[in-house]
Amino acid sequence: WLKDLYLKRNFFARSKINVLPNPVEITPEQGSEHVGNFTFLFLGQIEKHKGVFLLIEAFNKIKSKYPEVELLIVGNGSQIESARKQAEGNKNIKFLGWSGDGAADKLLFSSDCLVYPSLVYENCPNAIQRALAAGLPVLASNFGGIPELLSDGAGILFKPSDMADLAEKMVWMIENKNN
Repeated sequence: WLKDLYLKRNFFARSKINVLPNPVEITPEQGSEHVGNFTFLFLGQIEKHKGVFLLIEAFNKIKSKYPEVELLIVGNGSQIESARKQAEGNKNIKFLGWSGDGAADKLLFSSDCLVYPSLVYENCPNAIQRALAAGLPVLASNFGGIPELLSDGAGILFKPSDMADLAEKMVWMIENKNN
């Protein structure tokens, strides 16, 4: 996606452009498979442009139909207190902060779906690459370079900034967990 954008805009016109994927290595820990309620995982900065507020709104929309589903929000950022305030009253939204890559990797193996609701162009998000390396399905914005990462059926895309579409796709993920 980014290479095509650069070529389209004549950036680096005299240069040879090679695309190198980011290396991601994740090793599952014994006994780290998910057991229990369906769990969505957000892994990233707690900032408006990352779509965390959109995700909380969508999650709150589906909570009456799926009262046992959980959302883990992992990361730090300048908007964490605002996000906590938006999530007040929903005991199934948990803010875990950031405890490093090892803790994040454990969560990737013990969750059911990574949600990446970015509101801005992103080329190759590390969180998505890590989820794919862990075999975790991804639900993400159909935006920027994200569709390229999920082109082989490794996830589902939703319309960027569309809370209703995100909520609908979250329901689909819950109802099709074992497919």
